Amino acid sequence: MQKRMIFKELLLSEIDIVITEMSKTQSLDEKIYFFSAVHSTAQRIMNLDFSNDLLYMHSILQYAYQSFFSRLQAIKAGETTIPFTEEQVDRLDYLLRDLVDCLTEGKSVDAVMKEFVKLAYSTTGNGYYLMKKGALKL
Repeated sequence: MQKRMIFKELLLSEIDIVITEMSKTQSLDEKIYFFSAVHSTAQRIMNLDFSNDLLYMHSILQYAYQSFFSRLQAIKAGETTIPFTEEQVDRLDYLLRDLVDCLTEGKSVDAVMKEFVKLAYSTTGNGYYLMKKGALKL
């Protein structure tokens, strides 16, 4: 059990660093780069102390990272139809802080993970369409 607490503290520490570094930059590239550390840290911890909950969290955070990264690459390649909104970027920061709160307080992360999935989906063509018509709200 002690090992699990050490890993939890490690994850919280990394997320804290990510939040701090993301807040220091206006660059979307850098924000997404720092965000990648969250799912990567979860994976490293999972390799040392596997749990279904950590796998669940890692998978969703990785999906969120890949969704943001893919949209960023499409924009860099000249795709301008589906932009990033300020709301999406702000929501990423908010959800990381919410995740820290849940982990710190020992609460379930299910609601936060569902919000990460919704945020990730908002970066897709259909997700953007749903946001524009008001069905998908961040």
